[in-house]
Amino acid sequence: MNEASKTLSVISDRHKKLLQGKGIDIGSGPYPVVQNAEPFDVIHGDADNILDYVKQVGEFDFVFSSHCLEHMKDPYKAISDWWKLVRPGGAMIFIIPDEDLYEQGYWPSIFNGDHKHTFTISKMKSWSPVSINVIELVNSLGDKKSSEIYLMDNNYDRSLLGARIISSHRAVRMNVIKSTLSIRFPFAKNILDTVWKFLRQPVDQTLENALAQIFVVVYKS
Repeated sequence: MNEASKTLSVISDRHKKLLQGKGIDIGSGPYPVVQNAEPFDVIHGDADNILDYVKQVGEFDFVFSSHCLEHMKDPYKAISDWWKLVRPGGAMIFIIPDEDLYEQGYWPSIFNGDHKHTFTISKMKSWSPVSINVIELVNSLGDKKSSEIYLMDNNYDRSLLGARIISSHRAVRMNVIKSTLSIRFPFAKNILDTVWKFLRQPVDQTLENALAQIFVVVYKS
């Protein structure tokens, strides 16, 4: 399922109202989060250097990005440039996977080989060699009035954590099989979960209806 669509289904009306006016959706794919958001994806340019392509600095009521920042070479530079697009009084919403719920202690990422960084809200020490502390990332932004950070784990079954990986290729294949069976035979989901626990295989629960992410809102002064 599309992570942005799943997120919209659970966020508050207060947060949905932030997606009004002139906006840009960075990493939108073919469908921006709302119709009034300008799409920006790989066909439009490199989000690592977005200011080379989008010239409306300080003109957007909102900047939205769902599961794009983890693909950036330098998330600190990228988020700083995205922030420059927000007008005074506007807001930026970005969503990234939580390293414990998505990567589950394995690096490189089992489920998405293009991930260049992992993210945690706040830890003294992370298992990941490329971990980024989200609180520190947000605090690096200038002209910040306030911020909100939430762990979104809706429909996530933590009892499926703690798996033992034998092969990353096998783990990916097994997840595709499980997701396909769960969607085609929803009545069998509990049985499939029990089987996967017995097999001790890591599960990408986001292939179904679960969220495993960090939701961040930053307000510009």
